[in-house]
Amino acid sequence: MNEPLVSLIIPCFNREKYLPATLDGCLQQTYQNLEIIIVDDGSTDNSWHIINNYSKINPHIKAVHTVNQGQCAARNHGLKLAEGQYIKFLDSDDILLPKAIECQVQALTHCQADVSACGKKLFWDEELTLIKEKLISNFLFSPDNGELYKSFLDLIFDEDKKLTFNEVLIAKYLLDDVCGFDSSLRGAEELNLFLRLAIKNPKVNIVFHAEVLLLKRIGYYSLAYQLRTQPRNPWLLLSLMKAGKYYLNNHKLQNNKLKRYIFYRLYISMTYAYRDGLIEEALSAYYIWKSSKLRPPILNPWYHHLFHKILGFIWAEKILSIVRKLKYLR
Repeated sequence: MNEPLVSLIIPCFNREKYLPATLDGCLQQTYQNLEIIIVDDGSTDNSWHIINNYSKINPHIKAVHTVNQGQCAARNHGLKLAEGQYIKFLDSDDILLPKAIECQVQALTHCQADVSACGKKLFWDEELTLIKEKLISNFLFSPDNGELYKSFLDLIFDEDKKLTFNEVLIAKYLLDDVCGFDSSLRGAEELNLFLRLAIKNPKVNIVFHAEVLLLKRIGYYSLAYQLRTQPRNPWLLLSLMKAGKYYLNNHKLQNNKLKRYIFYRLYISMTYAYRDGLIEEALSAYYIWKSSKLRPPILNPWYHHLFHKILGFIWAEKILSIVRKLKYLR
C-alpha cells in the first residue's frame, strides 16, 4: 500500500454517551491505511465496554485500558503504541467528517509538509446545534528567516479561530522529538506542545487546509469549559513558563524572533495572573522571564507600561494593585 499509515489516537474518560458517534466517524473514513488507538483513561462508566466491542469487530482498532492519569498521559500512551508515519489526536466526543484524513494527507503530500491544520465546526453538546464555523486561510506556511510557526502560533491565541491539536495531522517524528505532551499540565497543554515543537523544529512546513473536516462538540462537561470558568486559572501561565524554560535550556536552537514571541506572551500572562491573585505563580514566571534579558513589551494603558518600564514588574504591579483598589473604593 502506497498510502502512509496514519495513527488516530483517542483518549477517553467517561464518554459512553458520545463515543459511538466518534468511533463511527473514524471507521467511515475514506482513507484506508489507518489505525485507531483508543486509550481508556480509567473510565467508570460504560466506555471501556463500548471500546472493547468495537475493537473485537474491527481490526483497525487497538483498545488500551489504563488507570486514570489525565488526557496528556493517555495521549502519550497512545503515541508510544502508534506505528503510523502521521498522527492525529481526536477527543472522544468529536466527529471526523469522512474525507478528513484523506484531505489532510493529500495536503501534506502535495505541499511536502509535515503539519496540516484544517477548519472545524463547533456544536453545542448532543443536539449538534451549530455555534460557529471556524475556518482558516488555505495556504502553505514555510518558515522564512526564523519566523518559526508564527502564523501557526497566532491561530492558537486567536479567540475567533482557536486552533487545537484535533484539527492537526502531524508527522510522528516531530512529536517523538519533543517527547509528546507534558503530562504535568491540566490546561493549555496543547499550547505548550506547539511552542516546544516550534523551538525544536523551526523549519517545518505547515499547510493550512481551509475545508471543515472536524465537528467539535462543546458542553458543560468538557475540561476546556471548566477551565475557562475558573476564576483563578493558572494553566496558561504555567504552560508558558514551561515553554520559556524549554527555550532557555535549548541554547543551540535559539532564535530571537521566537524568543520574543514566547516571552512577550509570558509577560502578558504573568501580569494578568498577578492581578487575579496568583501572585506566587506570577513571581515565579517573572524570574523565568528575567532570564530572557528582554525588555518588557508595550502594555496598555500607557501608564501601566510606564510603571513597568521604570519600576520593573514587581513594584509596578504592587503599585497598580493599590491604584485599582482605590479606584474600586471610589
